[in-house]
Amino acid sequence: ERSSCAAAEAKLMSTTDCLGNEPAPIPPGPGDAARFFLISGYLYVTDFASWAIKNRPGPRPAGLEEGMPRMPTILELRDAASVVCSESWGNLSAVALDPTRKHGFTPPKKVPHRCFEISYIVALLSSGYGFADDARIFDIVEDIDGLEVEWTLGAFLHGLSTGGHGSATEAQEL
Repeated sequence: ERSSCAAAEAKLMSTTDCLGNEPAPIPPGPGDAARFFLISGYLYVTDFASWAIKNRPGPRPAGLEEGMPRMPTILELRDAASVVCSESWGNLSAVALDPTRKHGFTPPKKVPHRCFEISYIVALLSSGYGFADDARIFDIVEDIDGLEVEWTLGAFLHGLSTGGHGSATEAQEL
């Protein structure tokens, strides 16, 4: 059940020292200029949720009639998680495991994990990092300016910018 899983994930996020207790800092500038790129696993999981919403029988939740927006709010991610997690395994697996209809980023062995993963993303962004539920700052992307991005590049650049391996100046030059 999604509500029990979500509550456990939120509790974990709020009690861990790993993320600290402060909300994630929003970059300076106009309020609508802040953007956080969701890449890699975020992309695969949210794309699956959007695909599942479009392929489910019956009505779709208000605001998600066409699936997940490219820049969803946490509220929309939470609604998508509710759809994915409330879908019967029979309905979901019939579509997800059909070779002609399956989701492009989700091999059969990953289908059962998608409910946990989308719920975890919601808990991480809201309870873990402290982003506002209605902030439209998350940009789900596979590439930026035509260049593929992966978390390893982000980790490398973060290391450079925080003095882990070089200086902030070197990171800006990249």
